[in-house]
Amino acid sequence: MNKEAFKESFEKASVYLNEGYFNSTIDNALEHMAPFNGLKKTRTAIIIAEELGELMHEVQKYVRGEGNYMNLLEEYADVKIVMAYLDTIVNIDKKDISKAINVKLDRINHVIRKEGELR
Repeated sequence: MNKEAFKESFEKASVYLNEGYFNSTIDNALEHMAPFNGLKKTRTAIIIAEELGELMHEVQKYVRGEGNYMNLLEEYADVKIVMAYLDTIVNIDKKDISKAINVKLDRINHVIRKEGELR
């Protein structure tokens, strides 16, 4: 998305995320995803990888002091959206991901208690 168009739309956007709108848009996007080599899942996987890479690039720039908050925010939003694609195409169970996140959070807290910091 054009950076200026994103910024302009951002200024007008609601601070509240409509879950119904979010979910229906995800479903609509996946339904209308153009296939790659005849497979929609392949196209979706490519898009997920691209968006993760773009976020990684923006984070690196931000850490070096060369980043832009709006650019980082836009890429973060893209990644949140493509993670919903992944949830759908892989059929991630919400309870399973919650459990997996809790395991990872417990691990983080264990490391902090044991070593005093994260590395």
